[in-house]
Amino acid sequence: MSRSYELKPARRASGRSDRWLPCVAVNSTPAVSVVIPLYNAAATIGAQLDALAAQTATGFEVVVADNGSADRGAEIARQHPIGAVVVDAGGVRGPSHARNVGSAMGGGDVLLYCDADDIVDRRWVEKLAAGLADSDLAGGSLELRRLNPSNGAWGVVDVNPMTRKPMPWFPSGNFGIRHAVLDDLGGWDESLLAAEEADLCWRAQLAGKSLRFEPAAVVHYRLSPSALVHVRKQYHYGRSVAVAQACRPELPLPTGGAPWRAAFGALRHPPQLRRSDAVCWAASTAFAVGRAGAASRAQRTRQQAVSAPIVGAGAAL
Repeated sequence: MSRSYELKPARRASGRSDRWLPCVAVNSTPAVSVVIPLYNAAATIGAQLDALAAQTATGFEVVVADNGSADRGAEIARQHPIGAVVVDAGGVRGPSHARNVGSAMGGGDVLLYCDADDIVDRRWVEKLAAGLADSDLAGGSLELRRLNPSNGAWGVVDVNPMTRKPMPWFPSGNFGIRHAVLDDLGGWDESLLAAEEADLCWRAQLAGKSLRFEPAAVVHYRLSPSALVHVRKQYHYGRSVAVAQACRPELPLPTGGAPWRAAFGALRHPPQLRRSDAVCWAASTAFAVGRAGAASRAQRTRQQAVSAPIVGAGAAL
């Protein structure tokens, strides 16, 4: 697997504490770098940068990694008064590559990730960085109603990421990690175009790193305006999570009919209330079905690989 992830020289200031500093002197190395992958988000990047400029925390830097946008998003980011560093991350398509490029450019001991089409709460940097004071990775919560007034209940049912299986993972748009830990893990997996945040969290935990859920670190999350598109995205995300899980042999895959039992369990309890409840139910069911199908195929592939005869084994006896 090829990566274009490089460490930035002289990233650390001598004698700095590992704890995040709420205020950093001008011209000093920042304690926190906020990295935003950008792709054709000219309509929304300005609002996200406005939100970062209004943070309660100060002294952090913002790096916008443009993944080959065809619109004016990068230009808007360069002209914004927050003074973001805009870097070209168009070499490989996908948010993982953009985050790797932005992370390598960032000088902070702590890396925080948000997306170009969401809006961070005014205490987001403060709260998410504080979550990394005694943890290796941290994630926050997603608030759905501010940017989705007509469909704010179309979210994922699994609110607490620490309950996810087979191991917890955080959303990529509200994600924090110590820079040194990301270096140790080799960066974001650029072979994955979705569920890369689950993969990074799993690799971290398999390496003995600690995770912390910081619910006070809030991101106002933008959903798809169409219910059908939202359900379809959840189906494909479920498939992507299973594919990411299958790529890690250390992680067990569900055996037998377990994935399908979980998926069909949701089908037996459709809501009888509002349309938004029905969409939420359909989205969570689509996620479960997508994940079950991909997990079943991955499990069969693993079993076939284990049972396949080793060519030439007899000659070695």
